[in-house]
Amino acid sequence: MKKKALLLSVLGITIMILLTWQAAKILPMGSGYVAKSLCSEYFVAGRHDIEAIWSDIRDIDPVFNWGGFSLDKAGGTVSAWFGPGLVETNAIYRKGLGCTIAAGVPFSDLPPLTNFSAVSLRGGIPPGVSSAPNPDLEKILDRAFREPTSESHRQTRAIIVLHQGQIVAERYAPGFDRETPLIGWSMTKSVTNTLIGMLVGDGVLDLDEPAPVPEWQTAGDPRGEITLRQLLQMSSGLDFQEIYEPGSDATKMLFTVPNAAAYAASVPLEHEPGSFWSYSSGTTNILARIIRDSVGGSAEDVFHFVRTRLYEPLGINSMVLEPDASGSPVGSSFSYATARDWARMGQFWLQEGLWNGEMLLPKKWIHWSTSPAPAAPMGQYGAHFWLNAGVEGEHLALPDLPPTMYFAHGFNSQIVAVFPEQEVVIARLGYTTDDSWDDNAFLAAILAAL
Repeated sequence: MKKKALLLSVLGITIMILLTWQAAKILPMGSGYVAKSLCSEYFVAGRHDIEAIWSDIRDIDPVFNWGGFSLDKAGGTVSAWFGPGLVETNAIYRKGLGCTIAAGVPFSDLPPLTNFSAVSLRGGIPPGVSSAPNPDLEKILDRAFREPTSESHRQTRAIIVLHQGQIVAERYAPGFDRETPLIGWSMTKSVTNTLIGMLVGDGVLDLDEPAPVPEWQTAGDPRGEITLRQLLQMSSGLDFQEIYEPGSDATKMLFTVPNAAAYAASVPLEHEPGSFWSYSSGTTNILARIIRDSVGGSAEDVFHFVRTRLYEPLGINSMVLEPDASGSPVGSSFSYATARDWARMGQFWLQEGLWNGEMLLPKKWIHWSTSPAPAAPMGQYGAHFWLNAGVEGEHLALPDLPPTMYFAHGFNSQIVAVFPEQEVVIARLGYTTDDSWDDNAFLAAILAAL
């Protein structure tokens, strides 16, 4: 009996150790995710139905049912926790910057925004639908907003279709409209590409020079040879885990540390730079810090650069690139914009950086960005854009769509798809948490209807 009791005691201690180890990974990530999501959805997206936002959060993972939160509407802050006094994470909203997770940093230490002025809206896509509704398009939108089963979580929230720069279809789910900013998640990566392109055009950055990353400047560090081109083409060779589970590189970087780029830059080299393709949000956040440092070094400098070089020329008045606690935009994931402004970005890419007669990007930047990266095995990726290029016309990621199309893509099935030959841009924003959404079928149906 004593031996059995001892074994049970050892087993119990082992289970407790494992649970504590797992909790140490889950709780910081979970509280960071909840704080950031509530803050951005309430203050940036302007959704004031707290229960609806909390329902979205629980829909991602039931583990969030264990948590709690408080929201200070006047102060623009959110605190989220798991268990009384276990782990608490705070996030704060600042006008023009959106929400920032204050991971281990007091709010008073966050970079301020002292010179905010509203973004003017001019030019670009006209309001309303350009012509009488297309019945075939309307039927496709009916299906896109309908749940296929009583158990599905398709949750389409906005769709806009442009043809030759004009809106030919537009629809929103109840509770959302043309003024609602929606999260882009990894579509933000293509915006980061755009800003890097502007700095390359200015002569501030060079694609084939070693990337200016301070952590790699020690003599003999092989990471010091990684170029901007290799970072943009996701071929840096860095050993970054793009896995979305507690304790992985991606979730720690996004939700638990104050400096996303510093975390990403700290990982070791696994492959020779340029030889191996690996999708990495860490890579993008290294690029985002390079943008910050190139335009002045602060969150406010980034805001003014993006406003004057991108938002104002295009007439974008809703997009927000949210920074981490160091002041760098989280260029991999944290952006919000209305469906119209996401579509406007797509039209800008379709026009290869030309807007109202002015070239805002280097002439061949989009062509290069949407050409397959040499290390991408199936021609599926360019420079921070997903491609449908395949290999010699085969292995298309979206088999019913033309190989010349390219797209920005994000978590929960966000997509801005660009069809250069057809002069079509399609933006779909949603909160899909299952496999009920099919980009290939939806986009193919839209093209056929046009």
